[in-house]
Amino acid sequence: MKQNNQKSRKNSPDETHENMAEYNRDYLTTRDAADMLGVSLGTIQKMVESGELVAWKTAGGHRRIKFQSVEKYLRMNCNIANYVSRRHVSILMVGATHEVRSHYLNQVNAWNLPLRLHFVDDEFHLLMRVLQLNPDIILLDADSEYCPCWRMVSSLRSHELTGNTDVLVLGDAKVETTPTLSDMPYGVVVFPKPLSFELLRGYLSAKIAAKLNDTR
Repeated sequence: MKQNNQKSRKNSPDETHENMAEYNRDYLTTRDAADMLGVSLGTIQKMVESGELVAWKTAGGHRRIKFQSVEKYLRMNCNIANYVSRRHVSILMVGATHEVRSHYLNQVNAWNLPLRLHFVDDEFHLLMRVLQLNPDIILLDADSEYCPCWRMVSSLRSHELTGNTDVLVLGDAKVETTPTLSDMPYGVVVFPKPLSFELLRGYLSAKIAAKLNDTR
């Protein structure tokens, strides 16, 4: 048997979107939908129950999810309108609730900047999404019950895949568990709560300008 000597490569986000054609265009299994959206099986079930995804059960009791509803959710939640721009900044937010996700998406979309905002449920799925997306920024909420924030900060800074990725933490500098600035690892920025979206916009605009300059 001949061995395939070609090196595997990670798909770009544009290619990942194009490769959705590999899935059955009528329906997906729960696992397929979870893989496409980068969330857990439990989250898919909650999304079906809340009406965010359209699904039904087969005679054998297996859940089938309408492909178009997953594609619609993916388009809305990953800012695919900005996929045409190669000079974008990609943000991966960890542990946000659906309400928080919607709030951030509304803000980011209103700015009309070359940003791509992605979400992942928890630290368990974080590494897989990092491999898929290669984000410029990882956004953590210090108060999220799904995100043991400061432990994750240390892990992200030491991991070979995320050692150079900016980590943005939303937290309260007055909380005793928040590290002091002198203890903060390189590349980690703390934004106080309640978050000023104008401050966030300025930070992201600077990141966009820096990335644009690097591509020239």
